[in-house]
Amino acid sequence: MTILRHRDFIAGAFFCVIGAGFAAASTFYAFGTSAHPGPGMMPFGLGLMLAVLGAVLAGGVVLSRGKPDPALPIAWRPFIVVMGAILLFGLLLERAGLLLTLPAVIATVSFAAPGVRWRDVAISAVVLTAGCWLLFIQGLKLLLPLWPQL
Repeated sequence: MTILRHRDFIAGAFFCVIGAGFAAASTFYAFGTSAHPGPGMMPFGLGLMLAVLGAVLAGGVVLSRGKPDPALPIAWRPFIVVMGAILLFGLLLERAGLLLTLPAVIATVSFAAPGVRWRDVAISAVVLTAGCWLLFIQGLKLLLPLWPQL
């Protein structure tokens, strides 16, 4: 057995592990019935679907034939920038509020790709911040800080 597409196989195995973990963790919650589902039914079903998707992806790679894909280098810069942006969001949200945190995170993520135009970043920041404000604060009535806590 030769694995031809290592990235697809690793992604499929990762999906299997994460999906099985969520499905196993959801067994500590009540499942309920199909007419009245409990809090454990949705994460169990989604975890199971993710695990099956991973198994199909990894299994398809194992069963495939042909020439192996060339090994590509890992793109570390986008990975580090996106992880840093997630950390920045977690650190800033309570302190700076949603309306300042989201543009800062969007500007940070723009450093992941070379050649990004700042006009496009500014437009994205305004549109995504307005959308998050409409969805999470106005629509879902979440109690997120809007402005910095002074």
